[in-house]
Amino acid sequence: MYCFSRFIALLVCSVAVSVSASAQALKATPSLTTKGPVYGVLSLIGDEFGVVVGRGAIGLNSDTRNATVPMTNPLFDVIVVEASARALKRLDPTAEVASIDSRSPVLFQRFRSLFEKDRGVMTIPEPILQVLREQQATHFILVTKHRGDAKLPTPNPADAPPRLEGLGFYVSSEGTVGSSSVVDAAATPRGFLATYALFRMELVELATQRVLKARDVVATSTFPPNFLKGQGDPWSALSASEKLRALETLIRREIEQVVPVLLVQ
Repeated sequence: MYCFSRFIALLVCSVAVSVSASAQALKATPSLTTKGPVYGVLSLIGDEFGVVVGRGAIGLNSDTRNATVPMTNPLFDVIVVEASARALKRLDPTAEVASIDSRSPVLFQRFRSLFEKDRGVMTIPEPILQVLREQQATHFILVTKHRGDAKLPTPNPADAPPRLEGLGFYVSSEGTVGSSSVVDAAATPRGFLATYALFRMELVELATQRVLKARDVVATSTFPPNFLKGQGDPWSALSASEKLRALETLIRREIEQVVPVLLVQ
């Protein structure tokens, strides 16, 4: 049986290395002479991730089902800002991006009330506005957790996961991934591991604080059990570092798809 606490320890080590490698991309401050738009980006999805275990799943103890794992390291929020910056610069080479760094628990826990909308105008806390002014931002991109129904290959509707929110992993011993025929399905190991990302991106014009556009993301990516390594449970299909990379890949993929939609007039 896979040791969940060992997975967390390995993940934390991977996070430390990844943050160090990514931090350099977020140090740039917009030039005082910049003539293009300046986007201040605040991500509030990376303070934790979930581990949701389907009925009958093996490889995890029963006390780890539907666990929420806190993240003291800003890796996932760094990934969001970095992916947003790349997408924005690809669309408009004159654009500048400012990372609005905050690990305040209040922002993560109360983002719905702190960033309320009234007739399309967003309330932005004064400390955030002050940072945006200092960065000479013309626009604000806010990324927050979204709650919704994720599509996963569970064979029985009763085994479908509960409504998911934010980032995390879903593991099930039911269902198959990648079978294209009855024969293939019979030979395919049952069960899967999935990463999920549910978040909302909003583009705000700072001069008026009007929300120009918003999009909800509900995305998953599934992996079958890796029996080639002699491991028969879906949770062990990927190592701790591979799980981290899989979730990072999902986040980057969705950010790169949503940013162009936000900027289309």
